[in-house]
Amino acid sequence: MNRLNPTLAGVRRAVSTFATGILIVASITACGSSDGTSGGTTEADTAVTDTLTDTASGTDATGADAADAAKDVAKDVKPKADIQIAADKDNTPETATALTVLSTANPGNPASDTLDPTGDVDYYSFEGKKGDIVYIYLEAQALTTAFDPDTLDTILTLYGPDKKQIAFNDDPSTRTNNDSQIFTYLPADGTYYVRVEECWTWLGAHPEKTGVSCADPQDKSNVDYNISVITFVDSDPGVVVEQETGDTAKEATEVAYEKNSQGKYVSPTLIGTFKGPVDVDVYHFNVPADMTVSAGRSVVYFDLLKGGVDGNGSSAILGAAWIASEATPTTQIAAVDFGTATSIAPPLTFGEGYFLFVTRATGAATSAEFYFFDAYAGGSNPLEANDAGNDAAATAEALAFKADTADQRAYFEGDLTKNGADVDWWTGTIPSGVGAGKMYVFCGAQSSGSGLRKFKVEVFSDAGTTAITNANQVEPVDGIYIKDIVTPADGGKLYIKLSAESQAPDVTSTFYRCGMLLQAP
Repeated sequence: MNRLNPTLAGVRRAVSTFATGILIVASITACGSSDGTSGGTTEADTAVTDTLTDTASGTDATGADAADAAKDVAKDVKPKADIQIAADKDNTPETATALTVLSTANPGNPASDTLDPTGDVDYYSFEGKKGDIVYIYLEAQALTTAFDPDTLDTILTLYGPDKKQIAFNDDPSTRTNNDSQIFTYLPADGTYYVRVEECWTWLGAHPEKTGVSCADPQDKSNVDYNISVITFVDSDPGVVVEQETGDTAKEATEVAYEKNSQGKYVSPTLIGTFKGPVDVDVYHFNVPADMTVSAGRSVVYFDLLKGGVDGNGSSAILGAAWIASEATPTTQIAAVDFGTATSIAPPLTFGEGYFLFVTRATGAATSAEFYFFDAYAGGSNPLEANDAGNDAAATAEALAFKADTADQRAYFEGDLTKNGADVDWWTGTIPSGVGAGKMYVFCGAQSSGSGLRKFKVEVFSDAGTTAITNANQVEPVDGIYIKDIVTPADGGKLYIKLSAESQAPDVTSTFYRCGMLLQAP
């Protein structure tokens, strides 16, 4: 499926939101690294255990190449104005460049500017009203190449009429590139301010963010960007506002999967608010049966956008979320606790009806009880082919490594059946150039909604007989992340053993999803 960001010419575009693999590899050098190496990032460490999607390879659900999809511009809304060119006098809120707020009723083109020289910051202002649903959207890598280290890795910060920060974004939740975007509800009438800067500039202003790294070089060659501020309403394609008609499946809000003018499905954004401490928001969805997947099995993702002033500005505290089928709405296929989870992402059958239930955590009401879900669907990681035969190291299924500059990566996915008694083994040969380097393993099961409990990953060498030191982990609440594992030498064998202690009695799914990175020494 494609995510169709705003419904406006010059801004409206379809971007690929799914291909096989693992998000971590696409975002290794993004701003926000947790350890200063290229082994992982804090944001992706969480995201990868939830989606494990590689946005740098494969095809999207409509069969379009990801690079082509990122450049696809809809033609069904005619621009009303020329591109706004901002003069470089906008380095403070007081000298901010005023932006026209765009909408379906008021279409137009984005503003265009540069971050040059290194260290430049740009401020914009716009007028908003309390309760407006706003989408602030940057294009930099979308204008050149996704994850290009020589193109701006942007940071967006939103300030309210009182000039206090209310929202922030480094990278989009669906990691097709490092272009920043903010979804939020405006808390008051007045003038709002947006700060645009590069990752290195932001990092220099926040030395307290230890362990954070940005992609070299610091002086970027591609410094152009576009920026738009858009207001959404429920009738806009790809926007689903929960209707608060009731708390059961009978009153569910319908999630529409519409096509744009190029015949590609719009990946919807779910927008909800809680009306009280015991509110339940219910959505009904049916991913169209004619949506094909590029690899593996069909998977549906609901990624929760981060709240708070370092996220979308929400103060809502989500509780549980679960997915049930139309046929058996009281049986949970997948379930998560959004106190720790960031996504629910089970394998589901396209063309069949399902419900998504979302609850509010118990506690006192807050001032901004809203949330956003990025909803999309597509294929899976390479799927186990012989569940009955991969229960031993000698019959382990093969891992397929892919080159990622000097590093290598592999992705895999399957099910552990037999109520916790199943075991899956995977194996691969260490490719040339990465032996005796570092390995990183990311896996998710319960953290993504699976019914597997105490899901465990163990890494071995020597025909699966020698456990690699510090290379095993039982899934914590936010998914498995094993880092800095020393790999065998080039040509050596690597074995991954996956098991679970049990199956939850009230959750039927049995899936797991994994990826790994081999980093050259």
